[in-house]
Amino acid sequence: MIREVPELRIVDDPLWQAVRERQAVIADKYANVTEAVRKHHKKNKLNGKRRPQSLLSGLVYCGCCGVTYSLRGAGRFACSNRISKGTCSNSRTIRQEELEDRVLSGLMDRMMAPEIAAEAMRAYAEETNRLNRERRSNGDTWQAELAKVEKQIAQIVEAIADGMYHLR
Repeated sequence: MIREVPELRIVDDPLWQAVRERQAVIADKYANVTEAVRKHHKKNKLNGKRRPQSLLSGLVYCGCCGVTYSLRGAGRFACSNRISKGTCSNSRTIRQEELEDRVLSGLMDRMMAPEIAAEAMRAYAEETNRLNRERRSNGDTWQAELAKVEKQIAQIVEAIADGMYHLR
């Protein structure tokens, strides 16, 4: 729900409208430039303030210095220390697609074995049951706390009704 609250305005309506009109003029004047910049950055995956996330971001470590590999230009993973500080001798890189294919095929081979899948399902059910028990026990604690607070509120209301509370 949106409600007008004119007394809270910082800028009066005529100035607000003038600014909006000026913004529209500037947007029209530089529309081609704005569109070109957006189009350029859409193609450039390494633009802006953040590097892109991938399936394995933060999970692959350099064998030489132990720092994470991160996605660099041309869709390749490389040692973050070597790229940013130049303090690691590991110049090896790997294509993102190749690394993800290797990891996923390894997971498929190992995780789809019947005994592994059964163990994963058992562990999942066990954890779900544990979380449900924890939630139920916390629910009892919260119910007791709620009953205590409601009793205190009732006592305060009763004290006010009995005239035991006076405004100072």
